[in-house]
Amino acid sequence: MHRFCRLNVGLVSAFLLQGLLSRALELSEGVENITVSQGETASLSCDISGNVTRVAWLNRSSILYAGEDKWSMDRRVHLAMHSALQYRIDISSVSVYDEGPYTCSFQTQDQPHTLQIYLIVQVPARIVNISSDLTRNEGDSVTLLCLAVGRPEPLVSWRKIESNNAPEITDVRNVTVRNGHPAVLRCEAHSVPAAKFQWFKEEKRLSGAIEGLRIQQDRTRSLLMFLNVSQESYGNYTCVASNRLGAMNASMFLHGGPPSEGLRPAISRGLWFFLMTLTYLASCNTD
Repeated sequence: MHRFCRLNVGLVSAFLLQGLLSRALELSEGVENITVSQGETASLSCDISGNVTRVAWLNRSSILYAGEDKWSMDRRVHLAMHSALQYRIDISSVSVYDEGPYTCSFQTQDQPHTLQIYLIVQVPARIVNISSDLTRNEGDSVTLLCLAVGRPEPLVSWRKIESNNAPEITDVRNVTVRNGHPAVLRCEAHSVPAAKFQWFKEEKRLSGAIEGLRIQQDRTRSLLMFLNVSQESYGNYTCVASNRLGAMNASMFLHGGPPSEGLRPAISRGLWFFLMTLTYLASCNTD
């Protein structure tokens, strides 16, 4: 008899809450979004006022809590706060299956009220499949695979990681030029991190402060530029490229005499214009 009465009371309460919800939804004022990550605890809070006669939390049409009575069979759902001003439930260890609409419905002075919350569950991105190491010949085609999952759908990007290495000098040439003409000695080196360059003549280190001499350097090369070659300019020059992983040096000669006959006028004019342009740009940067 007692069980039958309790069952009837429960059914009556359910019908009353469903009726309350139906009327309250007609007066609903928008939806609030709450975003949590998978595995976290979602707190669904409802601000209520005094003189509340009935209050409940529902997920779609399923009642989770009615007042302080738990209707949900889910052990992760529990009542966190039930006061005159706040009614809150917590859902621990949320998963994507918990995502969806939740409704707080309560009755005051014969007027139904409702708060709708949409719970969004995000899943951190993780890579579930990736290509193994591959060896291919130069010119071959290759396909690399990277499969990632998550919510929202992850954006996959690729980047090439260069391994650190000591400098390797790749471009060194001897130069032949007549007295009184401009000349350029070139030293190119590739490394990670980028190399720092130094120039030497015999045992003497050179700098751009020497009259008639300029040193131009960027990430991969250094140029030793003579604005006006003199007899003292001829000789053996050494370029040293170094970084924290090591160093490499290479020597080259600046010879006296004319360049190849057919190329001499074009080389002289073009080189002179190039050197003057670099000198002008360097002076602008200094100013």
